[in-house]
Amino acid sequence: MALTSWKTAAIRSFAKKNISAKNSARISSGISAIAGLSILGLTACSSFEPEYVACPDVKALAGAENVILTGTKSGQKVTARFDGVSPKCVATPDGYQMDLGFALIIRRDLSVNAKVEEVPIDLTIAYIDKNDEVVDRSVESFTGFLPTSMSGSRPVFNVRDDVPAGTRVVLALGRKAN
Repeated sequence: MALTSWKTAAIRSFAKKNISAKNSARISSGISAIAGLSILGLTACSSFEPEYVACPDVKALAGAENVILTGTKSGQKVTARFDGVSPKCVATPDGYQMDLGFALIIRRDLSVNAKVEEVPIDLTIAYIDKNDEVVDRSVESFTGFLPTSMSGSRPVFNVRDDVPAGTRVVLALGRKAN
């Protein structure tokens, strides 16, 4: 009987070790599969993000970074100025594709009017070559709002444009006079 108990104990011990080894192998292969799929997923997601490069120089034109605009609701005079510019560029065969984010500070006198005011905003983007000649120009139009009883707001706008190779970017609030 003692021999049979010993055999039974040995078989049980062997079975426990083998079952543990099998479970361990299954867990290990499961973790490897999850890790592999995670790496694949991260690699696939990152391939859709464009490769950003340094943008050409972006500056505001002196005298055109702070302007007086007229609201469309009441005709109230409103001041607007740049309060941050954030360009992101992707290289293209002809230059760059630029995503430009910019913020404005818009202010008004509440003693004149405290109602909602709508403000049309034009942004001129000029591309200047090394000889200070304008190579190209684009004008983008936006609308800013001043809420009721608020003297100011800080709208943020975004624009995408193509920047010709060998140029720098100059921004101005308003349109070029015809």
